Amino acid sequence: MLTNLSWTAPRPTEIKKPDTQRNLIIVTIDGVRWQEVFNGADINLIKDQNYVADTSLTRLMYWDENVEVSRKKLMPFMWNYISNKGIMLGDRANGSNVNVSNAWAISYPGYNEIFTGNTDITIATNAKSYNHNQNILSYLNEQELFKGKVAAFTSWDVFPYIFNHKNDGKDFILNASYDYMQNSTSNNLQDKINTLCNKFVTHHAATRNDAITFQSAKAYLSDHKPRVLFLGLGECDEEGHKKR
Repeated sequence: MLTNLSWTAPRPTEIKKPDTQRNLIIVTIDGVRWQEVFNGADINLIKDQNYVADTSLTRLMYWDENVEVSRKKLMPFMWNYISNKGIMLGDRANGSNVNVSNAWAISYPGYNEIFTGNTDITIATNAKSYNHNQNILSYLNEQELFKGKVAAFTSWDVFPYIFNHKNDGKDFILNASYDYMQNSTSNNLQDKINTLCNKFVTHHAATRNDAITFQSAKAYLSDHKPRVLFLGLGECDEEGHKKR
């Protein structure tokens, strides 16, 4: 048995260039319940017309009495790939609890925890106020090995405040909600996405369509290959608040 083990995080000056360059992609999906992730579609919801427009099609596509089959139908990449290549945490029915430390359990305080590693009792709402805490993305962008190689694409328009991002050219690349972004791809894909947002999306809500966020991030990733990329999706949360 090993005892008396301790570990101290390295100071910023101790960060050394790795022998093999490794990159990091962080993905968050706001509003997703652990029940669907681990158990698949909830039969009590998908058969209820108060929440689902086409109950028959939804049940055919996503429901199965076998939990393992049902969750693969709902989240095929999660359960055919990630579960085999990584670690799945958060199945509360089996005692794998992943809890927030703040008292409010809402988005802004939660994202502050994720990207700062700490709870801040002064952050208690989703209001658009600039975060005074330094986040890991800004910190990495200040390091020589990561300068100009950090980017974030988010659907929710509060992320510039969460990241204390002033868009003054000193911070990392951040494209949030329906903000216009200069073309950053060799095939003009970003220009096409901008046209889509400005011409065909008539209602610019606080959270843009996740498909647009994803395509913008994918195009940037393909052309610029950032060392760290954050993809923040939010449409699930929006639909949940609408009880859809």
